[in-house]
Amino acid sequence: MAQAAASSVNKEMEISMERLATGKRINSAADDAAGVAIASRLTSEIKGTNMAIRNAMDGQAMIDTAEGAHAEVENILQRMRELAVQSSNGTNDANDRANLQSEMTQLSTEIDRIAGTTSWAGINLLDGATPNTNSLATSHSDVKNISLAVGSGTTNLDSISVNIGALSASALGIGGGTSTPTIASTVNAGGAAGNVSVAQANDKHAAFTFSGTWAAGDTFSANLNGVAISITAVDADGYSNDTEGLARQFADAIVTARDTAANAGELTGLEVSRSGLVVSAGFGSATAGSSAVDISLINAGVTSGDATAAIDATSTANTIALTAGAANDVGVFSVDINGETVTLTQGTGFGGTSAFTDDTAGGNAALAAAINAKVATSGDALYGSNIVATASATAVTLTQTLVVDSTTASSTAGTATFSESGGTFTMGGTYAAGDVFNTVIDGVEVSITTSATDSYAETTAGAVSQMAQAITDAGISNVTVSNITATGFTVERSNAIDITSISAAQSTITSLDTALQTIASQRANLGAVSNRLDSTVSNLTNISSNLQAGRGRIEDADFAAETTSLAKSQILQQASTAMLAQANASKQNVLSLLQG
Repeated sequence: MAQAAASSVNKEMEISMERLATGKRINSAADDAAGVAIASRLTSEIKGTNMAIRNAMDGQAMIDTAEGAHAEVENILQRMRELAVQSSNGTNDANDRANLQSEMTQLSTEIDRIAGTTSWAGINLLDGATPNTNSLATSHSDVKNISLAVGSGTTNLDSISVNIGALSASALGIGGGTSTPTIASTVNAGGAAGNVSVAQANDKHAAFTFSGTWAAGDTFSANLNGVAISITAVDADGYSNDTEGLARQFADAIVTARDTAANAGELTGLEVSRSGLVVSAGFGSATAGSSAVDISLINAGVTSGDATAAIDATSTANTIALTAGAANDVGVFSVDINGETVTLTQGTGFGGTSAFTDDTAGGNAALAAAINAKVATSGDALYGSNIVATASATAVTLTQTLVVDSTTASSTAGTATFSESGGTFTMGGTYAAGDVFNTVIDGVEVSITTSATDSYAETTAGAVSQMAQAITDAGISNVTVSNITATGFTVERSNAIDITSISAAQSTITSLDTALQTIASQRANLGAVSNRLDSTVSNLTNISSNLQAGRGRIEDADFAAETTSLAKSQILQQASTAMLAQANASKQNVLSLLQG
């Protein structure tokens, strides 16, 4: 008994001595199995949080580097503006302005040098190029997106993104350069489901031939690309119950059908039914013999040609709705474009139940003219249900056709044409004075307004001048449009930092004001991100401290308690040893009696 007690006391004393020696309450998993797992998880979070603090501080250092370069560039721009203001004074002669221009050129070169050489840890910050690491993308506006990881040790890492813009002279809009935008760029207008199927100009439409005789009021149903169509035979205003009348109605109804597919114009098959009789046809004849359907592809896309450039666009998300008027009345159609309603009246001779006429000079021409007019005034002249670009070796033609054609006719009403010939750029089409044509060239919105009622420009030189003036009005100065080909043209921009004349100096002041505004905006953004990182560091430091305190309460030894336990174990050890000695002595006394 005494020996077992002494062994237990010795074990407790060893545990207390180990805890006091290491300062840890848990020195092995046996000491606290659950505590080991919890402490391990807390250790991971602590280490991850501490590294996140370092990441944030590194990010602050990088931002401070970029912001310092921005500050220096701003000082240079301020000096350049002073020179421009000085040069705009009429008291200076040509020699004075030449000397001022010399310093201006050197300052512009220094801006480019700062932009090209400012780096942090091998990452160029101000050249607008894609960095090797931690980069999302470089946009067309030369903005570098850098993601700074500042998360903790959890699996869901947080990050702070900072956009650092390029600071070269050209990026700030005060340098020269040449760009070659394309004439026919891809335009995705975001068309929604339910767009009206529009037949491409000069294309043949689906022709339908029916045999048989039906009475007034008979109803036919059809399925076109999954869209149900219903046609009712009538006997009013020239639509008889004969085969031809039904064929016309059927074709007109298909033209007004809404195409829910992404590629309008794909006729994949047709189902026609009447009184339980189903006739199915693809690109051939019907199978039942009572009807013959000959289908040709409509709205196929871009007409073939050399150097073809196309604009693939559909109507905007607001669906174009075509609504027929009441029966036996003059056909009235309502067209909703971008939330605005256009109402036009159909020509006489057909009842309200007919969808459209087959005469391009009738309702179709009016419909096309009304839609084109509405689009022209809405500022989205390049957006429509069918925009086609056809090019040859010497000419490029952009034709916008918003026309709903009938069975066999096609229409060219309301088209806007661009063509190139002999290195000049012409714009054709008839518009009223004050009409606005909008387009986008390399992300720059260009607006050209007519000044005469006959056309945009009768002479090719005038057209090029208008294009250059429009680009200048959009915010780019000293622009020359040249080298026009079938697929594009060249926009040459001379050195904008020119103060050799009063007018040039005044123009340069405007450019420098824009550059200073850009610098101020970028510095404000960098300062805001730096402040965010300050808050992030403070918050993460607080989190790390609390995590360490929590882990300490689990792992660390309580020195007061362990010291008391050690003293207790030592006393018990001495007592157990004494008792063990007495027990051994009692046995010796028994042996002595036996020997005596």
